[in-house]
Amino acid sequence: GKLKGSGGHPGDGGSDRDSLSSSGGKEKRGGSAIKSGGAPQMARSPSPQEAFQTYTAAEDRMKRKSVFEVLSDLSWDQEEKVARVRTQIRVRVCNVLRHWLEDHWVDFETHPQLLYHLIRWINDVLRPAGMRSMANSLSKSMMKKFEQSSDAEGKSFHFSKKVPTPVRIKGSFEFLDIDPAEYARQLSLVEQEMYKKISLREFLDQKWNKDQKDIAAPGIVAFISQFNNFSNYVARSIVMQLNTKKRVKYLERWIVIAARTREYKNFNATMGIISALQSSSVFRLRKTWGAVDGKLTSTYEQLKNVMSNENNWECYRQTLHSEDPPCIPYLGVYLTDLTFLDDSMPNHLSNGAINFQKLARLATLIGEIHQYRQEPYPFILLENIQDSIVKELQKTKPERDLFNLSVTIEPKHSH
Repeated sequence: GKLKGSGGHPGDGGSDRDSLSSSGGKEKRGGSAIKSGGAPQMARSPSPQEAFQTYTAAEDRMKRKSVFEVLSDLSWDQEEKVARVRTQIRVRVCNVLRHWLEDHWVDFETHPQLLYHLIRWINDVLRPAGMRSMANSLSKSMMKKFEQSSDAEGKSFHFSKKVPTPVRIKGSFEFLDIDPAEYARQLSLVEQEMYKKISLREFLDQKWNKDQKDIAAPGIVAFISQFNNFSNYVARSIVMQLNTKKRVKYLERWIVIAARTREYKNFNATMGIISALQSSSVFRLRKTWGAVDGKLTSTYEQLKNVMSNENNWECYRQTLHSEDPPCIPYLGVYLTDLTFLDDSMPNHLSNGAINFQKLARLATLIGEIHQYRQEPYPFILLENIQDSIVKELQKTKPERDLFNLSVTIEPKHSH
């Protein structure tokens, strides 16, 4: 039932591995290629030869030669060779930096020191070296990204889908007073915000399983905690109802909410509810289950089939891949896939070369994770409902206590 780093199974932490430094592959649904690792390599970055040919076209007197050819040309003195090689290297570095700025601006937003070093390099190295056009190009890319970030902060999202009319609620209220569709919408907004805060770098090298996971993968750790706390709350809300009729109402309400989260393509929340209903403390409540409406029982069985882990989550994977954003996938499956990939394939081949086959698969997985968070949900935020959800998720009970409560409300001998 609990999500502990990979596919809902406990993860005590994998063995230490070298951090990946590059990756290949493109997003499944368009957009820039996803590149991850310690030293990001830019999507669509031209080869050294292409970069050299592009930027040396402006240099009338410079022949189009590779670095190797320059160093091998005995007609040039050593100082001239060094100067030409240095220029070519800077051109290629500039090209990589430009793609980094344009395609992965989030790195500079989350790590301001990168921006500081880049600005210093432009002003202290490029401009004094006479490479003003390259310096201006990089500066222009930075300013463009700054302006886009400012515009995004001051504007509301333009939703591509119709915004449903919110079902508001005033004054004090209880769980059953909240419209199930609205509950599912507000829960999806909460979880999408957390999902979007996960840095793609956190999915590298099984950071969520390491000793320093709270530092190395804070977004994944928080998302896993959200899943576990939500599942705990669902089970707790049911077993704490001493009255059988009210307990049935809670169970039925959660099935309805699960159906709504599936409708809104929030598979993470759907799985959280199903995990709770299949936990030992809820699953054993035969008297309660026996009183559930037949149509809702059928709905629950359909949801279980969609989220079944049979045949390596075959049904769920097919369903997920048929959906378009906005969507929140069940993160446990991706963590399982990433763990398997990391354990089964080395980062480097026997000859010391980077294992690009592994990195291509890694990029595909991370690309999928990224693509589903590109479009926001077209829902109106209702603070009072969201606050109630967040408040309840902060109250957790140990599974053993939940099971003891379950035995109290429906003793074993009553079966």
